[in-house]
Amino acid sequence: MTAARASQLPGSVPDGRPATRRSTLLIHNHSHLMNSQTPSNSTPQPSPAAFFRRPLHILALAAALSIPHSASAATYAIQTIGSPSLTGGFALALNNAGEVASTSLVRSFTYSDNSFTSSREIIIPNAATSNPGVVAQGINDLGEVVGRFRTNGNPLNQTSGFILRTNGTLDVFNAPSVASTSISMLNDSGDIVGETRSDLTPFGLIRGFVFKAGTFTEIHMPGADLTRAYGINDSGTIVGHFQNSDAVSRPFVLNAGTFTELSLPNAPGGSASAIAFSISDNGSILGTYRDSTSVTRTWVRLPDGSYQYPDLPGSGRAINDAGQITGSYLDPANANIRTAYLATPIPEPASILLMATSAAVLLRRNRRSPV
Repeated sequence: MTAARASQLPGSVPDGRPATRRSTLLIHNHSHLMNSQTPSNSTPQPSPAAFFRRPLHILALAAALSIPHSASAATYAIQTIGSPSLTGGFALALNNAGEVASTSLVRSFTYSDNSFTSSREIIIPNAATSNPGVVAQGINDLGEVVGRFRTNGNPLNQTSGFILRTNGTLDVFNAPSVASTSISMLNDSGDIVGETRSDLTPFGLIRGFVFKAGTFTEIHMPGADLTRAYGINDSGTIVGHFQNSDAVSRPFVLNAGTFTELSLPNAPGGSASAIAFSISDNGSILGTYRDSTSVTRTWVRLPDGSYQYPDLPGSGRAINDAGQITGSYLDPANANIRTAYLATPIPEPASILLMATSAAVLLRRNRRSPV
C-alpha cells in the first residue's frame, strides 16, 4: 500500500474555481420511439406488522437475496447499444438505472428507451468533426453526462471537459493553469474527476483531479510519471491508474486521501498491466488488464475485496450496483465493427430455485395467516 495525501491547487479566478462557461445544449433527435409501461399494483399487500411476525419467510428470502454472485461463472445477457455506424461502438458511461451514453469518439449519444433504439446526439457548437470530437465518458444517477470535446482546429491533445445537465444546458469545464482537460465521471453530489495535461508537448504532465464543492485538487500517485482518475462513486471513493518510469499501468483506489494500489490475484493469463475504470456506489470496481499474450480482459473487485474475471465479449468499461457492465467488442458477424453493449448478469439456477422456494413459503403463510 502506498499512502499519500492529494494536494490542492490554486484556482485561476479569485474564488479558487476553475474557469467555466455555460451554453445552451443543442440536441439532434434521431428517433421518437418511447415505450412506457405502468406496473399493476392491484394485489392486496400484507401490513408491515404482519410481515415481521413471520420470521421464517424473512430468513428464507434474506438467504436467497444474499447468495454471492460469481461473475467468473455468471451468464450475461448481452444487449447491443444503438447502431455502431451511427451512434458509435463505445459505451463508457453507465448509471444505476441502466442508462448509458455511447460514443464513436467523434460523436456521442444518449438514449430515451431501454432498447437503446431512440438516441439523441450531444451537440457542442464548433466541436471538431474528427477524432477526438465529442466523447461522452460518464453518467450519474440524475442522468447528467460528462466527457471531453475538442474545439474545431485545436490540436488533437487539447480538449475541454463538459457536463450535460438534465435541463439541457451544457457546462464547459477547464481546469486552472493547464493546457487540456477531460472529465471522466461525476457522482450524484456533483463531484467530478478527470485528468489534465500541463502542456501540449510529448512531455506534458498528465495528472488526475477531483473538483468538489468549488475546490480543485490534483490527484497524483507519489513518485509516478502519470496518473489518471476515471471513476468516483457517491461515497467519494476514486479509482484510476498510474504509471512509473517503466510505463506499466497499475490500478489504484483513492479513499479519504489515501492511495491503495490494487493487484489482480490469479488473473487468467497473468496480468502484465491493469487499469481501474469504474466504481459503483456499493463499492464494486471494474477494470481491464492485459495478459501475458497481450489480450485485454475484464476484472471486477467486489466490495468484500475478492476478485472475479467475467467472460465478456471484448472488454468492460463501467459497472453499476446491479452488476451490469458496459463494454465494447469487435463484432465478427458485422465485419469486425466496434460495437457497444450492455451485459446484464443472469441469476444462477441455484439462486433462482432458492428465491422461488422463498416466494412459495411466503405465499403459503400469507394464505394461512390473517393480515
